[in-house]
Amino acid sequence: MKFPFLSLTIFWLLFSLEASARIIIENATLIDAISPTKEGMTVIIQGDEIRSIEKSGSKNIIFVPEDTVIDATGKFLIPGLWDAHVHLTFIPELDYETAYKLFLMNGITSVRDTGAVLSKLRPAIDFANENPHKTPRVFFSGPLIDGNPRVYKGGEPGFPELSIEVNEDTDLEALIDDLIKEGVSFLKTYEMLSPSTFVKLLEIAKQKNLEIVSIFHSHPTSEPIPSSTDKKFMQVNPYPWIIYSGDTNTMKAYSLDVELNDISIDVV
Repeated sequence: MKFPFLSLTIFWLLFSLEASARIIIENATLIDAISPTKEGMTVIIQGDEIRSIEKSGSKNIIFVPEDTVIDATGKFLIPGLWDAHVHLTFIPELDYETAYKLFLMNGITSVRDTGAVLSKLRPAIDFANENPHKTPRVFFSGPLIDGNPRVYKGGEPGFPELSIEVNEDTDLEALIDDLIKEGVSFLKTYEMLSPSTFVKLLEIAKQKNLEIVSIFHSHPTSEPIPSSTDKKFMQVNPYPWIIYSGDTNTMKAYSLDVELNDISIDVV
C-alpha cells in the first residue's frame, strides 16, 4: 500500500493500532531539527514512543509479522509541526473539520488558537477532544483581551468578533478565573489595552501560572532597538514591544511613555 501523505498516515496509525504493535518506517530521510539530515533511516514506534532509530538494513532491526511497515523511500520524516498562531473561527466558510484535515496533511500536529469568542470556538474544541486521532492538539486563549475601542469586534469585513473589551474598572482576576474554568492554557492581549491594564494582566497571569501572548517583530539585520518608525507605532499602540534581532540573535522588550523604557524579559 502506498502512503501519499506520510504524516497523516502515521498519525492515524498511532491511534488505530494496539499499544503493543509496532510501526516501522524505513528508508526515510530523517530531519530532527538538531542533527544534519540523515538519509536511509528506519524509525521504530511502539505506542506513543520512538523505540529506536537505526540505519535502514541494520542487523539491529528485527521484523515480526505483527509489525506495520511503511516504506518512506523518497519521503521526509520530521517531528510534528506547530502552528502557533491560528484563528479557527476567523473565516466562517472554513469549518474546523476541514481545517484540522489540512493541518494534519501538512504535518501540523499541534495548534494554538490565539483569539476567539469561546461560545463560537467551543464546537471545535469539543470535536478535537472527542476525536484526537482526527485532529491536531488544540491549545487556546479564548478571546483577545482588548481595550477601547476593541479591534476585532465584528460587524466589519476582515474584522470578525474575536475579542472582549476591558478597562480600569474590569475585575481582571474574575475574568481570568472564568477563562481558566473554560480550559484556556494562555492569554492573548491586544493593542488597545492601556499600559496599566496590561501590567495588571501580567501580574495576575503570573499568579495563575499562565503565559501571555502579545505581538513582537524582528530586525533581521540590526540591533533589537526601536527605530524611529517603531517609536511612532509605539505611541499609537501603548503596549510593550518585543524586538528580535536576527543579526545578534537576541531579543529585548520596551515600553514608550515620555521616554523609552527597557522591560526585563526571560527568553526560554
